[in-house]
Amino acid sequence: LTTLEMKSTHTQRAYARDVERLLLWASEQGKTLSTLTVADAVAHARFLTNPPPHWVNPLPTERSRPDWRPMRGPLTRSSANRALASIGHLYGFLVESGYLVANPFAHVRSLGRSSTLHERMDTRRSFNAQHLRAIDEYLASLPDDPAKRRLVALLMLAEYTGMRRFELAGHTWGDLRPAQASGAEGLMSLSVTGKGGRERLVPIQPSALEAL
Repeated sequence: LTTLEMKSTHTQRAYARDVERLLLWASEQGKTLSTLTVADAVAHARFLTNPPPHWVNPLPTERSRPDWRPMRGPLTRSSANRALASIGHLYGFLVESGYLVANPFAHVRSLGRSSTLHERMDTRRSFNAQHLRAIDEYLASLPDDPAKRRLVALLMLAEYTGMRRFELAGHTWGDLRPAQASGAEGLMSLSVTGKGGRERLVPIQPSALEAL
């Protein structure tokens, strides 16, 4: 936030607009900043360049008018990339301050020249809302036994961390580390070695840790 104060007034307004748009979008999904997942971050990135009609009002209008809409049309690639960067900075601050444990937008990089999404994972076969409802219904139908609890724990870990399948399967309790961020006392991170042998610390949501 201190860095943002050094930006121009125009840049600060743009950042505020990006965050407000995210809040409105999350509210429409029935979510808040703290409950957005990696899949939500990917969906929001795609939404920026292809908003639904009820989000768009091509003519300038006063904010107080009933026909006001948050957007004037799809964002250009450069505008969408700037929006993703500002949102990523916001989440980075919230994680560093201890308000959140994970940054779902850390997995979303930018939009390429053809407006395709550059991500840190392959989301072409991600679950949509209908799939997620089917998973919830299936889980609700299972008896509360060790098999169900194990499945729930794995799904929560995958949803909150965005780890690849081989990463999920290759860890033990010994890979957990106390989170180092200021204000994150009592929270845990997972030491993950991904492609290319690169190591990173992935924050673990307390609910996922409890399920594990």
